Amino acid sequence: MANHHNIDCLVDTNPMAEKIQTVGNKVEHTTMAVVAMKTAVIEAEAAGAKHVCQNVNRGFFTLMQSQLSAKLAQKKSRTEALLTQLYMQKCRLLEIKNSMETDYRRISARYGRIINSINKQLEQRIIDLDQPVYKFCANDIASCTNRKLAVSGIAPIVQKENLQTAQNINSSILRRDGEYAINHLKDFLMEFAKSDHEVRCHTIENLSANDSKLYLPFVMMSTTVDSEGTQSLFVTPPVGLSVTNAQRSVIEISSHVKTEGWSPKEPLCSETEKEFLRMLVESELPEREKKMMKKLFEQKMQSKN
Repeated sequence: MANHHNIDCLVDTNPMAEKIQTVGNKVEHTTMAVVAMKTAVIEAEAAGAKHVCQNVNRGFFTLMQSQLSAKLAQKKSRTEALLTQLYMQKCRLLEIKNSMETDYRRISARYGRIINSINKQLEQRIIDLDQPVYKFCANDIASCTNRKLAVSGIAPIVQKENLQTAQNINSSILRRDGEYAINHLKDFLMEFAKSDHEVRCHTIENLSANDSKLYLPFVMMSTTVDSEGTQSLFVTPPVGLSVTNAQRSVIEISSHVKTEGWSPKEPLCSETEKEFLRMLVESELPEREKKMMKKLFEQKMQSKN
């Protein structure tokens, strides 16, 4: 039969508790170190990412700046070239404008002298045609009136018994003066009919089919349109005609022509085209300007047709 013995043991847990406490402290310190390291790693990664983004932004900005600078330099050089070309074209246009103004003044002066000469010739011809009337009014009518007044003053101072004789004398004198005036009027009418016949023979309606040279007064008109589309009318009137009257007459004639309408005949268009092409070939203009003038002329002729 077994004997049971009671063994009393005394177990001290303080060292183990101390060790566990020490281990717990170390684990806690390790956890704090891991958390601190994780935080530092995150901060380092954020700083690195920020640095990388800054570098990428700086590189992109530098690239865009260099590309924009290159394009700006290219556009600037192109703009300077165009400005130089425009300046040369401006100088050329100013030269053409000055040349056209000089030609216009010269042509205006020449046609002004021609029109003035034509006006003087027409005025002299009108005076020559009306000269018989002037002579008749100045000489015949005045002398006849004076004679009538002189004779009519005799009747009141004659004696009563000679009144019938004086009246017969006055009647005969008046009859003679009347016949004289009638003869002069007849001569004047015959001269006027002769002059009228000569004028009608030299008018356009009664001209023969042969070539003739005619002189007609005219008013030269030109229009210009500025950059805003405003149309200006310039009229060079002949001597003795005001600019206002000339403009009014030209505008009335122009409106009448637009209302009535006019189209040139085919032979006239053909002759005009041949003459224009001949002048264009003989001119010393550059080939490009000739082609442009020919193109504009053909477009104008087609629009009229």
